Amino acid sequence: MDKTVKSNSFTNIIIKRESVIILTLILLWALIQFVVSEHLAMRTSVDSEMYISGAKKLLNGQLPQGRDIFYSSYLIVLAFISFLGLDPESVIYVHFLTAIGAIFCSYRLVLKLTGDTISAISAPLLYITWFKFQQWNLIVYTDAMFSHMAIITIYALITARNLKQKISAIALIFFTSFLRPTGLGLLVVTSVYLVLETTFVKKIKLLPKIVAFTLFTLSALWIINTALRGFIDSFIESYKVAEIIYPKIKFVIEEPEFLDIPAKTNEPIWRLFLFIINNPIYFLKLFTVKGLLFVGHIKPYYSLPHNVIIAAFLYPLYFLAIKGYLSIKKSYPKLLLSSFIVFQTIVS
Repeated sequence: MDKTVKSNSFTNIIIKRESVIILTLILLWALIQFVVSEHLAMRTSVDSEMYISGAKKLLNGQLPQGRDIFYSSYLIVLAFISFLGLDPESVIYVHFLTAIGAIFCSYRLVLKLTGDTISAISAPLLYITWFKFQQWNLIVYTDAMFSHMAIITIYALITARNLKQKISAIALIFFTSFLRPTGLGLLVVTSVYLVLETTFVKKIKLLPKIVAFTLFTLSALWIINTALRGFIDSFIESYKVAEIIYPKIKFVIEEPEFLDIPAKTNEPIWRLFLFIINNPIYFLKLFTVKGLLFVGHIKPYYSLPHNVIIAAFLYPLYFLAIKGYLSIKKSYPKLLLSSFIVFQTIVS
């Protein structure tokens, strides 16, 4: 009896400590967000009108078509906000709610993966003190919600144990994956995780594993091919002009005199494959520079102090992230996290 009482008391202390930590992090976020909101007004972006127009079409019974399909979740959120009689800019309050969810989930996720309280506190702390985190929340744009929901989704997936939790995680995967086109990367890597966890980890015969892997591969190829339909032309065009950063900003590399461009009659995924293998050196050079700028976050058109601040904040964070990643013992969560980052870099 005494052991049970002591165990319950210890559990209550842990829960109370976690509650205080999470509440403190949320209050800190609220303070920083308030200060940023006082200096930066709510605003729209270059794509905001597209989202708002798509949401109006939804309310009129028109389903998303073409490129709009890959923003379906955000359009649904905006349509619901309009249905309530609110302005589209009110979506920032949804950004705020998902931000709070991301703070909670990042703390619990890191604590589960590393078992280290300091690391678990550091993850959301660094997330909320990064200026872009606060700035994106104030813009009618998909970046904020996708960033927050990606954290929430990965936490839900990794911590799911029973059927109900897994179904909830899958629902979150689909919602988050269709917030923006790069979300398809999340759909692919989480699907890989689910296939591995449900077939390879458990003692299942070889044939069902082969069938599951084949179905997944075909589904992934179909999804990628479908996603590329609205983007393959602009993708190839950007490589034709050596575009490093949209719109048509060059850096280090100049476009070659000749490029082997596949015919438009080919399927998008085959056009991409042919473009890469027909122009391997040029593609690799441009892709590498794009990837480094994406990961490094430094831009040639930023001021020197701006780039210095970015490097001083982000690069130590990368070091800590790599160190924490290596400390994770379970291989499948490591595969999920690393694949997600790599895929986001590729589609950037």
